[in-house]
Amino acid sequence: MRKSISDEKLLVGRWSFGPPNNPFPYEYVFTFYNTNGLPDLALPFDSGTLTNLLGYAGQNSPTPSQKLFDFHEVVEFDGVFYDPSYGLTYSNAAQLESMVIEGFARNALLQPTNSFRMEVRPRSSNLGIIIQ
Repeated sequence: MRKSISDEKLLVGRWSFGPPNNPFPYEYVFTFYNTNGLPDLALPFDSGTLTNLLGYAGQNSPTPSQKLFDFHEVVEFDGVFYDPSYGLTYSNAAQLESMVIEGFARNALLQPTNSFRMEVRPRSSNLGIIIQ
């Protein structure tokens, strides 16, 4: 599964979207703090009203953890979709999309010097992904 829009990242796992804190359509801001100019996922982060919920452990990390990817690989064999990152299976593409993708993120236009900001939009019925 790959996103068809190259400038967006996939927000996977389980998330709760509270009251928006940014203009539509990217209604949420997600801020990572920098270490040597790069986002440091080990440091605390600020997601405003976007809350990471308990979900599936995977990618060598416990749940909840911040899962934001350029793409997410799955394997389709004999009509079943296998997700090696989380050890899960899905009976069809629609189930995979609805259970894995929570939203999409892009780099914020304004970047503070000591942090890395992403703007997030929740998943809609039009996911914009390609399963190939």
